[in-house]
Amino acid sequence: MLFLEKTRRQGVAAAILLIYIIPIVLGLFFTPPAIKSDETSQCLSAGQAVAAAEAMEADQGYQPAEISVLSAGDEPMPDNNSFGVPKNPPAGPEQKLIALTFDDGPGKYTESLLDALRERDVKVSFFVIGERIEKYPGILKRMADDGHEIGNHTMTHPYGIGISPKRMRRELKQCSRLIKKHTDQTPRLMRFPYGAMDKLSRREAKEQGLVSILWSVDTEDYRLKNVKKIIKKAYQPQPYGVQDGAIVLMHDIHKASVKAAVVIIDRLIGEGYRIVTVSEMFEARGKKLKPGKSYSSAAKE
Repeated sequence: MLFLEKTRRQGVAAAILLIYIIPIVLGLFFTPPAIKSDETSQCLSAGQAVAAAEAMEADQGYQPAEISVLSAGDEPMPDNNSFGVPKNPPAGPEQKLIALTFDDGPGKYTESLLDALRERDVKVSFFVIGERIEKYPGILKRMADDGHEIGNHTMTHPYGIGISPKRMRRELKQCSRLIKKHTDQTPRLMRFPYGAMDKLSRREAKEQGLVSILWSVDTEDYRLKNVKKIIKKAYQPQPYGVQDGAIVLMHDIHKASVKAAVVIIDRLIGEGYRIVTVSEMFEARGKKLKPGKSYSSAAKE
């Protein structure tokens, strides 16, 4: 009996000893690596945000809300929605306004843009082509249902200088009919393809009650097709970059354009801009849009 009791006590002592010794031994051989200071979580600087946007070119999913854009000096820009994507600010006195416009759609990337616009409570102006309406009628209807402005961009996108009045009349009328058919709205605005027009083209627009809208900021996204370069072009030095009252030209038929547009939108909101449709901006500035006339900006005089 004494022998058994002694053996039991020795076993308990050995177990207790192992409990304390094993963690110490493991710690010597399996010490976790220290976290380097440059691996800590940081907000993106303005330059890093553009670089992050460029990385979105890779087919890794459409996740614009994860990009944080900061203003100069790496100070976080105001965010009126700390728990998600930034929201378009409400209208107010002395508000900075800007109109984003998208040409040549609808297209296969338009719905991704519409999703991002809806998340941010942003309304824009789309200038649509009749032939594309025939291919994507459901997307056109969604544009209207979401409250965006829809303008006429002709039926087949012809060059507007030297075109016969009869051809231009047909181009505008056919496109307007399709817009009316699928949205129950009659367009009031139009944009000549390439911004090219002559006296006869302008006359046809006037006779159909259409206001010609040009632009003051050309992102050249149709040519650049690169997120980083498109953003840089939008923010080029004045007087050609984004500013109060500007009309920005983009295209929703290019993947890079849609991704760049979302980054630009988030940055504009952070800079205190309210993004509105062309008609809303001119109305807010007390400027009347007249059929047959052309407008490129609603900058304060």
